[in-house]
Amino acid sequence: MQADLFHRGEEEHQYLFLWIYDVWIKLYGRKFADAQVTIERARGRMYPAAWDYALAFTPEQRAAKWKQIRDERTAR
Repeated sequence: MQADLFHRGEEEHQYLFLWIYDVWIKLYGRKFADAQVTIERARGRMYPAAWDYALAFTPEQRAAKWKQIRDERTAR
């Protein structure tokens, strides 16, 4: 869904997490989504900071931020 928006080697997890959490909730429920966040955070490296970034926003703010990023990157 976002593969064409980023360059090879560019860190994109914080942007992925803007939308995937809410998709998980819609598809599988909040318990599943929260469990996935716990698993992802345990991976270390960029994952905890990327989740902190994404989950600092409300669902509406995440959607708006994702739309902004998508629109900026497709306007190139």
